[in-house]
Amino acid sequence: MTSEKKRSTLLDENGVDSSHSTKNPKRQRLNDIPDIEKDVLNLTSEKAYYIIRSFILFTDGIITTLAFDDKLKSIFDDCPSLNYKHIVYELYYDEEILLKKYYFVVLSLIINQHYSSYFEQNELHRINLLKFLCLIEEENILRNFEKIDNNQLNFSSYFSLIGTFLMIIISHKTITTQDICIFSTILEDDIIDKNISNMPILKDFIILFRDIMHIEFVKKIYLELINDEIGPANSIDDIVFSGIINSTIEEILEKRGISFANLSTCYTAITCFNRTLIINKNIILLRLIDKAKRLSDNTVMFGGLLITVLHEFFHILRRTIIRKAFNPFYERTPPRIISSRNNIHMTEGGFQLDDRLFGTVCETIGHLDGMFLLNYHNWENKNHDDFKKCFNDMKTRDLHTNSIYNRWILPSKGGPMNNNDNDENNTEETLKESSSLDRLNLPGCVLAASWYQFQS
Repeated sequence: MTSEKKRSTLLDENGVDSSHSTKNPKRQRLNDIPDIEKDVLNLTSEKAYYIIRSFILFTDGIITTLAFDDKLKSIFDDCPSLNYKHIVYELYYDEEILLKKYYFVVLSLIINQHYSSYFEQNELHRINLLKFLCLIEEENILRNFEKIDNNQLNFSSYFSLIGTFLMIIISHKTITTQDICIFSTILEDDIIDKNISNMPILKDFIILFRDIMHIEFVKKIYLELINDEIGPANSIDDIVFSGIINSTIEEILEKRGISFANLSTCYTAITCFNRTLIINKNIILLRLIDKAKRLSDNTVMFGGLLITVLHEFFHILRRTIIRKAFNPFYERTPPRIISSRNNIHMTEGGFQLDDRLFGTVCETIGHLDGMFLLNYHNWENKNHDDFKKCFNDMKTRDLHTNSIYNRWILPSKGGPMNNNDNDENNTEETLKESSSLDRLNLPGCVLAASWYQFQS
């Protein structure tokens, strides 16, 4: 293969260091690119699809690098900021032109991360990349985003979920079979949006959840984790935090509601980059709770939902309070010791919350511990140590009384997210931000998991 085929002529002309003499070239923050706000206004789904279709033709060997370079010239003319190569990516969910910035991030990653290194990648990555781009085109994903009113983007569960996973996967330097499979699974079924009007039992659930969040020992755990990250100079007091809890519950749970989607069986829930909460309909089964009159009608499902929302609400609060956490490319929660897992350090904020609140990372739920959690008096009338002891005693009692086959697994990421894509970014300058998002870490299918893993 000739050197012309290995490297895009156009990219070389616009500043790619083909000699690799600079291992870590200075990188530009996306929002510091001159004229970025003006340039992105020219981006549309049709222009994005023009580049995606052209790249598909390129990966299929139908057009050459020179032909694809000609296609790129048109998008560079429309949006000169796409000429920038070494970018610290950022995307804030409260952007006024969120969708335009989203298009920019996706196109920039395709051009600078996948096209520029295409011939250096192995065959499987190229196959997966082609499949992924074809899914984006065949499912009309970007056009569907454009049909949503810009002011309603963050209220759209479709944009929230599909947009989050698309951005995560396209940011990976190598796209894996797992990436393709989880994305395809999500696209397999419709997303079901539930709120107080079409699922009345959610009103009782949200009332209970709000009351629990204002229990002193519960609120203290969330507040300590948040303040530990933002530092004493910016710490939030109890009164301010109570107001944030109320306004966030109103905006995220009451106004947006809770959406249910097919997340395979690897996750119980996902908090999207814009704080929208998506529950896995394969784990919290709508058919068992949709018509419920009382939370006690199904203690396993509603208990599991309560544990899940408590877990995810930490991510939601963090992305509400900490400005840098609005940006999905920002490093995840600082690592902290998880005492219930042999004092290992983990960066998963929800696990940190679980460990402190329950004294364990909750991986299963049963009738008795579910019933315990759904009774507000068990939260209100106990100090934290007594609460943890009673909860874990109830779990043990449920296991002995009802057997493991009456417990339901609540799968999660199962451990720290792998970030192997970012080795070259571990410089002092870019310690907190990177050009690719944490790789999805998919544990084994919950329904195929060995029960002995979850007996504790």
